[in-house]
Amino acid sequence: MINSLKTIAFFECSITADYHRDFCRDINIAAKDLGYNILYFNFLGDISPRVSDYGANELKILDIVPFGELDGIIYDEDGFNAEGVSDAIYNEITNRAECPVIMMNNIWQKRSLTVDETYGIKEMVRHFVNVHGFDRIGFMCGPFDRADALGRLDAFRSAMKECGLPEEGVGVFEGDFWFNKGDAAAEFFSSEEHKAQAVVCANDFMAMSLCNGFKKLGLMVPEDVCVSGFDGVDEGQEFIPRLSTVDRLGAQIARRMINKGRGGERELYNPPQHIRRQLRLLQDGLP
Repeated sequence: MINSLKTIAFFECSITADYHRDFCRDINIAAKDLGYNILYFNFLGDISPRVSDYGANELKILDIVPFGELDGIIYDEDGFNAEGVSDAIYNEITNRAECPVIMMNNIWQKRSLTVDETYGIKEMVRHFVNVHGFDRIGFMCGPFDRADALGRLDAFRSAMKECGLPEEGVGVFEGDFWFNKGDAAAEFFSSEEHKAQAVVCANDFMAMSLCNGFKKLGLMVPEDVCVSGFDGVDEGQEFIPRLSTVDRLGAQIARRMINKGRGGERELYNPPQHIRRQLRLLQDGLP
């Protein structure tokens, strides 16, 4: 197709978004090291309510995909928000792909790679409870219509129950996986009814926005309230205070998808890594 190397197609949405951009970088590095070409097919998603038919037109990208010449496909469903697009891509891959297929976090008749997100969320809850002795913990969830958000919420509820605390903690706030709900979430978790000692966030962007929201209210993080994230994005480690988070280990995921995904394993599991940053201030007894 391009040269003598085998070629893998990668289907992604909003490839320039922070986490996706970093993950594609990891894919590039792994492909170069392992001797593969990568073809990217990027979708933009729901760009505006005024362009309601954009998703349908965007599916025309599938007309140029050389399915018969591909040696592998990676499909990351995360971020596909235009109605019907994700299902259409799923059906097209199912009907036309003759090569190995890796689906991110979605078990189906092809092989899949699942990040064990429950482990990371549960470890963060246990840390707040067992190390810091907190019993008033909240959860800032992603959109309630997102499967990944609900999966992380279920992990939070399960961990709270295991620790002998109310499953909902001091409250669950529906965020947007982005920076737009931080101020409202800070108001929620500083209110008398939902006042939290710590808030576990379903991703790093919401955690950063929540920290900024608390600052506007005159609350210090982590001295007055602790905040943790999920995903391990680079911005979180440059943020002040540096985020305690769960790193999904994108480089490791990328290498496993390209290298082992071509073999006989039907399901690949990748445990995340728990990174504690801001919490060290409390662990070290600093003010």
